Amino acid sequence: MNEWSYQAHLQGKKHQKKTTETKVEVETRACDLCKAPAIPVDRYQDHLKGKKHLTNLTRLSKPAEPKDKVCAVCNLKDLTQSMLQAHLKGQRHAKALAPKAQVVLASCELCGVSNIPAANYEDHIKGKKHLKKANQPLAAEATDKECSVCNIKGLTEAHLERHLRGKNHKKALDKKRAGPPKQYACELCGVAFEVESNLKDHLAGVKHKVRGEQAKEGTKPASAMPTIYECKFCVMRFYSDKALAQHESGKRHKRKAIMAEASSPAAQELPMSSANGLWLFRCPPCEKRFNDEHTLRAHLAGRRHQNKVKLAENKGDVAPVTRGGALFVAVPAVPAPVAQVSALVVVPPPAPEPQAPVQGPGLLLCEVCNLTMPAVPMQMHLAGKKHRHKANLAGAAQ
Repeated sequence: MNEWSYQAHLQGKKHQKKTTETKVEVETRACDLCKAPAIPVDRYQDHLKGKKHLTNLTRLSKPAEPKDKVCAVCNLKDLTQSMLQAHLKGQRHAKALAPKAQVVLASCELCGVSNIPAANYEDHIKGKKHLKKANQPLAAEATDKECSVCNIKGLTEAHLERHLRGKNHKKALDKKRAGPPKQYACELCGVAFEVESNLKDHLAGVKHKVRGEQAKEGTKPASAMPTIYECKFCVMRFYSDKALAQHESGKRHKRKAIMAEASSPAAQELPMSSANGLWLFRCPPCEKRFNDEHTLRAHLAGRRHQNKVKLAENKGDVAPVTRGGALFVAVPAVPAPVAQVSALVVVPPPAPEPQAPVQGPGLLLCEVCNLTMPAVPMQMHLAGKKHRHKANLAGAAQ
């Protein structure tokens, strides 16, 4: 133990108790016959009367028997008279005296097997291996078993056990336990119910009424399923044209329809305005469209958009953000710090002039400074001192 544990042990109750106790010396005696070195004096007399001491005393008083006896049958030597008598009465000596029974062996020339015990020869002849070589058919099993539940006859014992564990038998048992068929049925829809109230609820339902109208009009047979109306934009199903028309008049459906039309391949070549006259904003690097300016601004400030713009700049393919076919340029409305995002306005595309800078693919135009550059450098340029100074002078001149 460590030093701290040792000091705690010395101060403990157990150690203190053992150090304060006085040991009482007990007088002992030894017994050389039993090889017991220390026996208390008060128990010494009990030891002399004990079984162990008396047995050792009798062995000591008897003379040693000579080990000159042998057993010729079992080939044992150096036995005393008592050991020999005990051996002659044992099972080992009795087995050695009993004659070995001679086993009668047989052989089967057809199977090429020899040394078959006579008791097992008949079993060998009836076995599959011997009958197969002898071209003899196996004994046919009795086909007198039947299943009264499934009404199947002519089964063997193995087939019947396999059938009772199968699914078909379990289904037949369930039908038998279910009792008579349901009483309340609807012939138009081909369904049945056990309770009359369930049938009334079914007759008041939409599916039953739709099938009834179709059966009266003769558009479809009574057993056919009702017509299902689908909305391809919202991926929803309706059982009547009225429900579909009500869905199409909603704001959510109209918004999804506008987005689907704008993202179609045919809309890529057209001006970016929907059939309803709603202007759409487009971000080519991310391949997304937006209905309002606020959503576009939130998208442009996002991390995913910035990462895609950096990847496109490395490849040299950055398309400008547009609105309705016009170039979408960021110009600050008021002088702002570097960290603030500039306001977004719609600027018509610049007219071709001989000395105007060439606007290539992936470049943005700053009309105040008459410069063209990619999207990320343009943001840094708009936040610079020179651009803000020129923008203030242009605003004061107007």
